[in-house]
Amino acid sequence: MKKLLFISSLSLSFIINSPCKKKDNNAENETKKDTTPPVITLKGQSDFVFIFGYPMQDPGAIAMDETYGDLSGNISSTWNSEVDVNNAAVQTVVYTVSDKSGNKATASRKVTVKLMPYNLHGEYNTTITQSGQTYTANITTLSDGDNPFQISISPFFGPVSTLKSDLSGETGNLLTVDQSASGVTAKGGGEILENAKKIVLTYTISTSCSSYPCIQTMTKK
Repeated sequence: MKKLLFISSLSLSFIINSPCKKKDNNAENETKKDTTPPVITLKGQSDFVFIFGYPMQDPGAIAMDETYGDLSGNISSTWNSEVDVNNAAVQTVVYTVSDKSGNKATASRKVTVKLMPYNLHGEYNTTITQSGQTYTANITTLSDGDNPFQISISPFFGPVSTLKSDLSGETGNLLTVDQSASGVTAKGGGEILENAKKIVLTYTISTSCSSYPCIQTMTKK
């Protein structure tokens, strides 16, 4: 009887004094750590084209996070610092947001500010450079052409008195010179500079027996 009581006491002592296996909270936290960034969805198109000179507002974006929900109010945008509607250029707006776990998401929008013919209307002081010599020419007037994307330049110092050219290029800042009359041709191109304040036409005038380069520079009055 005493022997049995002794064994039982030893068993109870072992159970009481044995260390309990603790739950590893750190390992569980590592397993549940949030590593998924939010998702930003742009409102409207990801590629906008605006007309030069017309103010526009940021269409904005929304941000959703699988852990923290709607984070749209935390989005930062570079619209105000990057978009200038008085600058004919391709511009990029970046949207950024982070959740409370530090996961960061970004999205971008392409904004193109494009020139139209009516942005060029008016009178321009003009110089002509031919065969290396430059002289002041008559005032040049720019007005509408025959279609919504065409500009009329008069006088044009080539085989015709008026050059009509469609605006081209991603920002509408390029012109084409391709005119002929009475056996004389003018071929080349042009560029609209300084946000519609300056236009430079560079072309070659050719006849049946000769050709020479010509540069017509127009600066808005």
